[in-house]
This record gives sequence, structure tokens and C-alpha cells, in this order.
Amino acid sequence: MAKRKVPSQAANGAETFNDFLVGRQITDGSSALTNTVFALDNIIPQRDSKSFSTTPFSEFLTLDSIKKVEGIQTTTKTNSKKTNEVTFKPNKKYADKSLFGSLSSRILVSLTRIINKFPGGISVDANSPIGSSPYSVSGSTYDDSSHTTIFYVERSKFFNPFELVLITPNSYIKPETENELRNFYSSYTKYVLVVNNTPYNILEYTEPNTDNVIQFKVYGNPFTGSTYSDDILIRPNDGLVEEFFLGLDDLEQSLLNRETNPIYTSTFKVPRDSQDNSKISLTDVTTNWPVSSDGHNIQITGIDYELFVTRLRDIADEIDDFKSNLMIRFLSSPQLFEFDTEDKRIESVFQLYGQSFDSVKKYIDNIAYMRNVSYDSINNLPDVLLKNLSENLGLTTTKLFDEKNLEEILYTRINTTYNGVSTGTNLVEAEYEFYRRLLVNLIEIYKSKGTRKALEFFLKLKVFWKFETMNLRS
Repeated sequence: MAKRKVPSQAANGAETFNDFLVGRQITDGSSALTNTVFALDNIIPQRDSKSFSTTPFSEFLTLDSIKKVEGIQTTTKTNSKKTNEVTFKPNKKYADKSLFGSLSSRILVSLTRIINKFPGGISVDANSPIGSSPYSVSGSTYDDSSHTTIFYVERSKFFNPFELVLITPNSYIKPETENELRNFYSSYTKYVLVVNNTPYNILEYTEPNTDNVIQFKVYGNPFTGSTYSDDILIRPNDGLVEEFFLGLDDLEQSLLNRETNPIYTSTFKVPRDSQDNSKISLTDVTTNWPVSSDGHNIQITGIDYELFVTRLRDIADEIDDFKSNLMIRFLSSPQLFEFDTEDKRIESVFQLYGQSFDSVKKYIDNIAYMRNVSYDSINNLPDVLLKNLSENLGLTTTKLFDEKNLEEILYTRINTTYNGVSTGTNLVEAEYEFYRRLLVNLIEIYKSKGTRKALEFFLKLKVFWKFETMNLRS
């Protein structure tokens, strides 16, 4: 028989079982909780103080450095050690290389970097109205014993768009510069005199005298008489020029594409409406970086250059609104930029993320082409890995040239001998081309093993290599 009724009919709480579930209740207003059953511990645990020392893998990103965009820096120093970097060859025809980042911002950075690192030269205009002599060169004397020539040039006839420093500063502290090659007074031995497309190494240079006349001494005999009435060019040697172009990234290679006619023509795929406004299609739009009359220096001032930059910016803005700049347009909230600073530092941070994603994406996309070898070398295995692929397929590789410390020979291009190709190859590229053609025709070589066809192929390939090497050394 049950002793308790639910609901309880007890007169007070003491007669119920609920009153003793958590101990005796105290309601005097001074005690805490059920102090007759539970005890309070007044000891407060102290926080452990520990100091952790970390070594970061790279420098931390700060607001002062957010405007520095990551990229392959171009170099113009011949004494720097050249390393075989794994680089990919995308199609140079199209310059819209950005997806997550802004193409407009990247183009502005690339233009600045190209101008700062370009191996600019000095042209001597014989028809310049400034000057006392109607000749570009005067007082030329040739020494047959040393095979050298000394000549004089008026400084007033110089066209120096990149502001090469001709006079040594008087101060002990030399002014800082991003390109040491621009200090002509100390780097003149790295320059050559170009007369009728033939380079002559500069051996000596004397700064302008009181009559503003400069003396040069070159190796060889570039002039037939004591005076010369045509224009001449003083530019960095072929090794420095090739080193600059080899150090350009994919966008800069498209902006300075030497394989186009006219030279330095870049193409963009721009979204444009059709004539009946029924659809949007990608249209090829070309731009051309204007070149000075000397044929070597790019224009960095003037109306033509301003029109070129304006056209580039308009094209890049169209592409950013349609295709690229995904980090700002889709992958980040617009509320993050409402309280941005006047110089848009927060947006610059996300632009850096976008450029980093594009850099990583380039390597991810090229994984699919790591065993692809074709004649045009576009979307192919990197050139430095051609020998590795040849060895994996059972071939024995060897170095086709043994020259050491001959950078001018290794990086000197020859004039092209084939129609449709605007630039020739240097010794390093000729070796890459040898293994490229060998891998492309490898299956036919295996099929024709032991036949006359295989012997003819190797003989033709050997003749091609000897022909390219003799042209480079001559």
C-alpha cells in the first residue's frame, strides 16, 4: 500500500520527500546555496604564464607592405648565379592571365616593373639640331695591332629615355637605384655599340669634357672612316638583354612579346556584345607597346605611350567586370570594404590573396601537361625537365655544350633562318629544342629502329645542332 500521495496532501514541505533531496535549505539571507551540505572552496586557480618562441617561415604581412605584389623579379646582373627554375610556357598570344586577382592592378604593377628593369640604351641621332657637328661619330681612329677603335660623340646628340647616369656623383655615398645597370659610368663594360645591327664591346669610356664630348673605345672596327653620318645605338650586351626577357613573368612576356609583328603586340579576350545584342562573345583586342625610332628602347613617355596605357587600363577593367577579380567580386563580402581607408588598404590585402591564388593555380593547371611534349612548347613539360623525361623513357642524355662562364655566348640569339619565326634561339634553347624534337619523334624512332629512316633522322638532327651552334659562335 502506498504511503505517499501524489500530488502530496502534506501540510508543509517537511512532511514531503522533496525537502531532503539536496540537503537542508537555509533562507536566512546570509548563507549561499545549501551550505550545510555543500562547501565552498575559496582557492582561485592561477593562470599559467608560458612564453612560446616561434620561427616564422616568411615575413609577416603588414599594412605597410600590402602594396607589394608577389611576382618573379626581373634581374639585370650578369654576376648573379643562374639557376634552372621550373617555368611553364603558356600561350604568349593572350595576356589576360588573371582570374582571382585584378588584371588592371596587375598590369599597372607589371608596367612599373618593366620600366624599372628594362635594359635601356642610348641612341645617337646624327640629324639632331642640337650639336656642332653634322656627324654622329667624329675622330674615329682604328688600331690594327690591338683591333680597337677610339671615337668621339657629342653628348648633346644623345637620346637617353631611361636616364642612364653618365657622370660619376661627387658624393661618397652613391644614390640608391633599383637597376645598377643604369649607372653607365660604372657599368659601361656591359654595354655594346651597335652599328648596322652588329654589336661591338665597349672597352673604355671617358666622361664628358668641357666641350661636352665623350670618348669611347670599342673592340673591332665599326667605321670605315674618321666620321660616321648614320645613327648609332649604345645598349646592354645580348646576355643582359636575354636575362631580362627570361626573367619576365607570363603577363610581362605577353606585353613584351618579341614573336609578333609588329613587335611587343599583346592580345586580350574581351567580352563584347554581338551586333544584335543577343549574346556576349569573347573578342580578340590587340595592343602594341610603342618602340622608339632606334628599334630597341620602348617608349615610356609621350602621347603614344599614354594612349597605350589608357587602352590597356580600359581593356583590363572590362575583363575584371566580366571574368577576373573574383576575390573582390564574389569571394568576399562587400561590407568589408564599406569602411576601407582612402588608399583602399583592405582591398589591397584581398588583391594580394587573389594574386597568390592565381600563382598557385598556374602550377595546378600545368600538372596535366607534365608529360606533354609538342613542337610549339605551349602547355608542355618545363624545358629543364626534358632531359629527365628522356632518361625515364630509356634514353641516355648528355650535355651538348661545355662552355663555362661564357654568358654572352650562352644567351646570345642568332637571326632566325625560318619563315614565320621572328626570333632565333640561343645555345641553351637550342639544346632544349634538340631534346624536344627527339621526344616528339621518339615513337617513330623506336618503330624504325635498325632501318635507313632512323639513320637519316639522326644525321639530319646532328646537322641541325651543328648549324645552330656554329651560328651562335660565329
